[in-house]
Amino acid sequence: MNNITKEIYQIIGEVFDLKNDAITPEMSWSSNDVDSFALVELIVAVQEHFHINFASDELGKLSTVADLVGMIESKVSARQ
Repeated sequence: MNNITKEIYQIIGEVFDLKNDAITPEMSWSSNDVDSFALVELIVAVQEHFHINFASDELGKLSTVADLVGMIESKVSARQ
């Protein structure tokens, strides 16, 4: 697990009150009863932590933890 993934798992754990071992790449927001408010809270926390922004059309593509990790890695790489 790379540093970005570890940081994302930590943020997800804090926002959704989950232990890191409960978080998997396949975890979907819908299967964990994540409401839209909590998802917005997660997106805001991620944007602030990594100093990135998501376009509204990108948010619809984020259905799993792996989707989120991939998009963040892409945005962080593009910034460097």
